[in-house]
Amino acid sequence: MAYVSKEDKAARMPAIRAALKKHGMQGSVRVENYSKLIVTISKGDLDLIDFDLKHRQHKNRFDDEALVATEARDHYVVHNAGFFNAAEEIGQPEVAELFSELLSALKGDDYFDESETMIDYSHCSHYYEVHVGRWNKPFEFTGA
Repeated sequence: MAYVSKEDKAARMPAIRAALKKHGMQGSVRVENYSKLIVTISKGDLDLIDFDLKHRQHKNRFDDEALVATEARDHYVVHNAGFFNAAEEIGQPEVAELFSELLSALKGDDYFDESETMIDYSHCSHYYEVHVGRWNKPFEFTGA
């Protein structure tokens, strides 16, 4: 059963802070329901909203409804494990490096995933997500 404690969060914080600082990003980290570690990026030098739109175009999942949904959410995007490899595919190495470092920091040394999707069996040390902005406060791009 997935479980992450406040002590687990504290152990991962130095690596998370270092990854955010290296790429000029600001954010916060929280534990949700003792099973999920969430990094929320509030502002930074990398345009992560533009990256999200390019990702949607690249994967042919882009249509007018998706654009409206993204804009209606005031630049609030949630990325889970399946999203982290997309930055390299669409030619944004800085974003790829940020996500790679965050993924490594979020997992930590004791992460494991023995899930078996074919039989609907989920067994991992904990879940993780990266939020870009909050539902009530949009991501602020501070770069050029």
